Amino acid sequence: MRYTEESIRRISEAATPENLLSPPPDALELGRKIATAISDAYTDEDWRRVLNRLSPDRAAWKISRRPSEERHHLLLLLDPHRRTEVERLLAALAA
Repeated sequence: MRYTEESIRRISEAATPENLLSPPPDALELGRKIATAISDAYTDEDWRRVLNRLSPDRAAWKISRRPSEERHHLLLLLDPHRRTEVERLLAALAA
């Protein structure tokens, strides 16, 4: 089922700390492992599509979360007009 923007907005407005379930203790680590496994399965075309659709700051953050030996290659997948801005933001994240 696909959620519309309106239904997502209504759900997020209804969510409060009192009506949300507490996550299990290892939920954050499990989520990171799942996200890493999904990212590890991306092809260059997947990365190109994702990174070029994100805002420059989100693309830089996404690249910064990957192993250092992959970062240059991921930067090369960006459209040239976006690459400079993402490189600048990536350098700021590393500082």
